[in-house]
Amino acid sequence: MLFRTVKSQALKRHVAFVDLAGANASGGGVVILVHPGRNDRNEILASLTDGKGKTLKFDSINLAGESWTPLVLPLPNDPSFDATSLVTLTLEDAPKSAHIPDDGGFLISKAVVINGKEPTPADLGLRTSALMPDSNRLRNLPRLLDSIAKSRNKNSAQKLIETGRIRFLLGERSDNKEWRIAMRRQLEPHLTGKLPKIIMADFTFTDAWLDAMTKNKDAELDPAAIHMAVLWTGGLEVGTSINSEQVVNRFWNRRLDQIINAGIMPVVVIGPHQLAVDRRNLVDQVWQQLLALPQIRQYGV
Repeated sequence: MLFRTVKSQALKRHVAFVDLAGANASGGGVVILVHPGRNDRNEILASLTDGKGKTLKFDSINLAGESWTPLVLPLPNDPSFDATSLVTLTLEDAPKSAHIPDDGGFLISKAVVINGKEPTPADLGLRTSALMPDSNRLRNLPRLLDSIAKSRNKNSAQKLIETGRIRFLLGERSDNKEWRIAMRRQLEPHLTGKLPKIIMADFTFTDAWLDAMTKNKDAELDPAAIHMAVLWTGGLEVGTSINSEQVVNRFWNRRLDQIINAGIMPVVVIGPHQLAVDRRNLVDQVWQQLLALPQIRQYGV
């Protein structure tokens, strides 16, 4: 899940409350993943509240530039605080961040409660990122989330995307049943919520199918059922084209705009690939142009 904070009118700054549902952090603590969302947000204040209503405040935590930062909150040995029943984790801007506007929230993601040992960033269980290290994508992600929220008639992107509501549209390998089964077995442990019965479907590269991709009930990307679309063409989008700009403009730009306008988060997988030599050069040109899109558009993932 991804949450984006809203500004508290009482505190005059951004704040988020994470429900820990009575979790036990005895002898441990909490680790949560946070993104500043802006380059002028460099610290976060954190506090924990137990089942008796006692609040434990932590020292100010520095955020690392414009990247995701694991916040590690080890619980001190304080007999007056009930670490066996955590109710709320509060994250908020420091008072000096009151200038940050209403739509300038920070992002929070995975949180883990640890007991019996000191918490570390490794407890988040994050895999090595496969995202391209491009600051444009991170900078544009809040704008992309705002666009998706607007398309879904939501005021903000908070609690907007359920990762279990996902569908993979596949090009290459899509006819390999054993590969699909193996792929699903690897994906399921990392996806939360109830998954659709069909999480993988074939790309069909006809105009009629493309136009109906998000617009019909029971369409491959029906916005009522799907929140996130992973587009994995394997290079099939080049077809018989000989012009990479034509492929980007007629296929990728159209599809990405259509998916965002339907309120769905697009995730594009662009490699690695095993293609025939006579197609490889054109596909490489197309994908290099895709990598450049975030510099001028808001595609974030």
